[in-house]
Amino acid sequence: MGLSPRFKIALVSPFPDISNFGLRTLSALLRQEGYATQMLFLPDYSGEGQLAAGSLPRERYAPRVVEAFLALIGDAQLVGFSVMTHYFDAARQLSEAVRQRYPDKKVIWGGFHPSARPGECLEYADFVAQGDGEELLLELCASLVVGALDLHHVPALWWWRG
Repeated sequence: MGLSPRFKIALVSPFPDISNFGLRTLSALLRQEGYATQMLFLPDYSGEGQLAAGSLPRERYAPRVVEAFLALIGDAQLVGFSVMTHYFDAARQLSEAVRQRYPDKKVIWGGFHPSARPGECLEYADFVAQGDGEELLLELCASLVVGALDLHHVPALWWWRG
């Protein structure tokens, strides 16, 4: 069992398809270890499911969507984003909002884009998972619960020391 049933992880998919297998797998593994999880699948920011290249604003979500998102994650200690390259700006916008509203919450990014460009993603996340994240996330959560600052034992985890 996990070290604290009160430790909650919000798992976020900027991609609106609720069949996100990776996110669902992570949630099941975390729950199996005794952690509380919630999964959030964000609406398509185009509103119609149609996106034209070059026509997207830097801020993908309307302020009301960001506010609703922030309210939903209020009791989570860790917020994890599943990030594909074409949803980078959506994850960036939401991560910046989390850091502004909840400076003590930790943010982790995983998925295709963070695996390919972990250094870039560290600008917006406290932690980046490179490659498969199942064991990594379990080890990170166990470390965060006990307040461990040395995370060298967590393979494929990128983070800023200091």
